[in-house]
Amino acid sequence: MSGVVWTLMLLLWMMPMVHQEKILSKKSNGLHCQEHSECHSHCCVRTSQIPRKFCSAKTVFLQCVAWRKPSGDYCYSHSECESLCCLSASETSSSRCTRRSGLLALCLPL
Repeated sequence: MSGVVWTLMLLLWMMPMVHQEKILSKKSNGLHCQEHSECHSHCCVRTSQIPRKFCSAKTVFLQCVAWRKPSGDYCYSHSECESLCCLSASETSSSRCTRRSGLLALCLPL
């Protein structure tokens, strides 16, 4: 009976150490990551033109916001651009991030 009690006490004593190890194993902001779960902030996103992801702080609204391309950069979809507007000037040219235009700030070709 006392052996079982000592085993339980030992397990209870070791639990905080296991929990601390999990917390300490999380990566700080600015370190390379693959998934949100790797980061202390639970936010793993692209922070620049470099295609690698890094741990980053969340916004005031607790969102993970990835870096987006500025106006003039080549793009494939609206979500890649800061302006959320990816258009091609003509049928033969490549698409580029462009500013929104018009009275309602829509994604319109110029």
